[in-house]
Amino acid sequence: MKSWYQVGVLAGAASLAILAGTAHADDGTQGPLQVYDSRANLVGTLFGPDTVLMKINNQYYYTEFNANGLFNSAFFYYISNNCTGQRYMASGVVDGVEPSNIPPYIWYENAGSPGSAGHSMWNADYTVTAQTLTVYSLWDAQQAHCQTIQYPYQVVGLIPAVLLGTHIQFTPPFCLSGRNGQPCRTD
Repeated sequence: MKSWYQVGVLAGAASLAILAGTAHADDGTQGPLQVYDSRANLVGTLFGPDTVLMKINNQYYYTEFNANGLFNSAFFYYISNNCTGQRYMASGVVDGVEPSNIPPYIWYENAGSPGSAGHSMWNADYTVTAQTLTVYSLWDAQQAHCQTIQYPYQVVGLIPAVLLGTHIQFTPPFCLSGRNGQPCRTD
């Protein structure tokens, strides 16, 4: 198994190679580098130095990862004071336009929270117009904690969060391999 430093160096070089259309994997093959977990489960295709392209429900998305797994990046806003009810996410829309030339970003939530069992992937519902809402509580997946806002405030550009999949769990460490689907080497 390659060390995370080796994976990081390979990922940086692979990003340039992917732009050129080819890369060499540790098994000597050419093609896109694949990200696997320690049990040889395919996570997805390397999309950048710390991003992986994943296919969920026949749609491609990208998210962040490192050797320890998918980055626990979900952050939700609520109009309730206890992190229950509809979850909202910042839209990420710039000047009213959602970038269409790249796959949508997805957020990973490792720990369970009100309304989620954890190990879940979330996306913002870009079919809904972003709105300004008064926020009374926040859920930060990294801290796995609901924070009640003492002085509620308005947040511009919120849209409903959509659950894409549950029980998405991979076993770290992650590693890279070639297009022939062979799991990572263990040497």
